[in-house]
Amino acid sequence: MFAIIVFALLLALFGLPSCKQAAEKQQEKAMEKILEQGSDGKSDVDINDQKITIENEEGKTEINLNEKSWPSDAPSDVPELKLGEITGTTITEQKNGKNWTIRYSGIEVAALDKYGTMLKSNGFKVQTIKAGKGGMVNGEKGQIGVIFTVGDKASSVIIMKREEEE
Repeated sequence: MFAIIVFALLLALFGLPSCKQAAEKQQEKAMEKILEQGSDGKSDVDINDQKITIENEEGKTEINLNEKSWPSDAPSDVPELKLGEITGTTITEQKNGKNWTIRYSGIEVAALDKYGTMLKSNGFKVQTIKAGKGGMVNGEKGQIGVIFTVGDKASSVIIMKREEEE
């Protein structure tokens, strides 16, 4: 449930302009209230320019709308996509694992095959789906899943690393 709420907020936040401190505090309080109603728990939201941090008992999410580089803590088995331009990242830590979303612009559909080949060479089982000007590549290796989507205007690499259950 938390992931769905964070995803919906992420979509809404893409349009947020850089705000003054007082306006940021009002937005933080409003977002905290929405999250708390949706998750039946306490949430803490911190907005600092184009970086939003959301914490609650389920985990922590950092949305960085200005990040331009591949996350340094992403699993090393996942090849870095060096095509297009990174437009932002979202990193979510929960009890059962961690997710990284790297958003891109300027990626062509031909990148699906290139990235699929890179994943295969790193030992991932890969499935590719193409449709018109877009598509996706899914990769799986042990506890790591990768979804690379290419769209007409935006693309993303989503990395999911699950912790082994005890």
